[in-house]
Amino acid sequence: MTPVEEAKQRALSEINIAAGTARQKHVTVIYGQDQVYLEKASQAVDYVAGNFSEDLQKYPFIKAEAEALNKSPREVAEHILKAKSMWIGYMAVIEKERLQGKKMIQDSIDISTITKILHNTIETLKQL
Repeated sequence: MTPVEEAKQRALSEINIAAGTARQKHVTVIYGQDQVYLEKASQAVDYVAGNFSEDLQKYPFIKAEAEALNKSPREVAEHILKAKSMWIGYMAVIEKERLQGKKMIQDSIDISTITKILHNTIETLKQL
């Protein structure tokens, strides 16, 4: 592997790590939590589409959160959908920056350019 290829490989890895750090500012990062968020969002969408059904058997996360927080299932579903909208917005911006930085690095032909792109991408991700 050439020095430029090694620099690219290290830079791509560092960008992925920086994107992960940026994501941690907006979501809880513990094993399985991402799956919980996705299922809660899916159930909230279905619950709203079902006109806020009183039968919560199809919506165990909505029911559990409503009971745990002493809120109505409707309040919980609306909060989940608002949170989903927010974190999708953050995640999309982070992903755009991650992919742009990686593409520019992959297209680079010298270490100096790779270093500059890496620095700029990481600084941008830190601000998100």
